[in-house]
Amino acid sequence: MIPMFTEKTFAIIDTETLGGASQAHCPTYHCAGIAFTKRAEISRINIVVIGNLLLDSAFYGKFKKDYYRDLLRDPATVICYNEAEASEIFSAWLAENNVSCACAHNSGFDFNKTFVAECIEGMEFIDTWQAFFETIGKYTKYNKFCCENGFVTKSGNIQMTAEICYRFISGDIEFVEEHTALADCEIEMQILRAVWATHRKFTRNVHKGDSAYRFQVVKGRF
Repeated sequence: MIPMFTEKTFAIIDTETLGGASQAHCPTYHCAGIAFTKRAEISRINIVVIGNLLLDSAFYGKFKKDYYRDLLRDPATVICYNEAEASEIFSAWLAENNVSCACAHNSGFDFNKTFVAECIEGMEFIDTWQAFFETIGKYTKYNKFCCENGFVTKSGNIQMTAEICYRFISGDIEFVEEHTALADCEIEMQILRAVWATHRKFTRNVHKGDSAYRFQVVKGRF
């Protein structure tokens, strides 16, 4: 009997949190994931941690308040009351979909500062920022795109946020990232697919900034 071929399954993961990267742990109010292979999407999960969703506070703008009120009414949304429950459900989702590689843009935050860390402990991971940086980010065309459109930091580095990366690969210069977990997963999955399409090697199991690679734009030189 010929054994069935099983494709490797990846999961792109994004979180929305209270607090910033300076904190050792950031309370998560929204976590989403998309499980997929190099050929097809397999499954999605959209978790809201109701105990951390402070809709009455000034933390959220009108868009997010309306978005999360609608999301809580969506029967597909998984509502958890605390992070322990969310962690258990998210870990089970990863296992059910046979995920062997976790992916995120700037993974050092999602995979170190949130409850997701315990869900993916010991798992291979890809930081899509790092992958993009080592492939498409090296292209003269990307350098020129960022310089011509002002996507350059004050220190002279070209920007590689998920929003800017997606603007480049999609050709939609007006695209604005939602900063809602599932929508952000969708664009980050497309960023990774664009990286794969280059057929170039990139470093795995390294978070943004942890590698020895550095690249600074020289304005006006392409």
